[in-house]
Amino acid sequence: MYVCLSFFFFFFKQKTAYEMLRSLVGSEMCIRDRYQRRVREQYSVVMCDTPVAPATGRRQIRIGVLAMQGAFEEHVVICQSLGAFACQVKKPDQLEDLDALILPGGESTTMAKVAERWCMVGPLQEWVRAGKPIWGTCAGLILLSQGTVSKDEYVDIASPAATSVKADGLVGGLDVMTHRNFFGSQVRSFEHKVSGPPGRGEQFNGLFIRAPAVVETSENVTVLARIEPEVLTQMGLREANMGVAVAVQQENVLGTSFHPELVAHDPRWHLHFLDMVCRYLDFGSPYILVE
Repeated sequence: MYVCLSFFFFFFKQKTAYEMLRSLVGSEMCIRDRYQRRVREQYSVVMCDTPVAPATGRRQIRIGVLAMQGAFEEHVVICQSLGAFACQVKKPDQLEDLDALILPGGESTTMAKVAERWCMVGPLQEWVRAGKPIWGTCAGLILLSQGTVSKDEYVDIASPAATSVKADGLVGGLDVMTHRNFFGSQVRSFEHKVSGPPGRGEQFNGLFIRAPAVVETSENVTVLARIEPEVLTQMGLREANMGVAVAVQQENVLGTSFHPELVAHDPRWHLHFLDMVCRYLDFGSPYILVE
């Protein structure tokens, strides 16, 4: 009898603590799930395993989405809805015959560990060295950054090297320094209007979930979207007089702090990436473009 009661109270305590944690704090997965359901409702496409060859003889652009953890399914759905062939990538040999690659949002530490376990780090680095198009969103941006800042309390944007501990990025490709958790903990996730991709409208509704921010860029990097100082000041981030970059591009490497894959009705950043791929295919390889 005593053993049964002990087990009951232990189970009740664990269940209650779990429910309290979810209700008071929430988790990155819970927040992301709400937006994932919206996207899946808005984009309805037929998934296929092989690229479709249209009657004209031209073929689809082939996009791979790294499917280790995070919101990879939404990237696949949106890319296919825009006419590209898109598939999940979990092994190095699945990179063959792809034109471009997307590293989705998720948890960067988990993604890095899985990438090492699945022997994907070397192939990803080689992909970047070869100059092939690649896009990282949120955690993907962290993986593509040349360096990262790990310090949680980042209060001096003007001199991060003096105030923060730096680390090398896992994959690289973007000559930037990215703060892994610039905007704070999970409960400080937010939505904010940012600049849309070049030539595709004024503003985009950026969804930031425990988001990183680019705090240093080299002259080789183009800043496509930025959060201005007054907005950061309203968030309580001190000495934020320079603002931070939340979308950057260096040649064929694109990085965004926010999650375009979780924003329904607005695939403009995916269209921008597909434009990048088309330019690469036209000038950098013999592949035929999708019409």
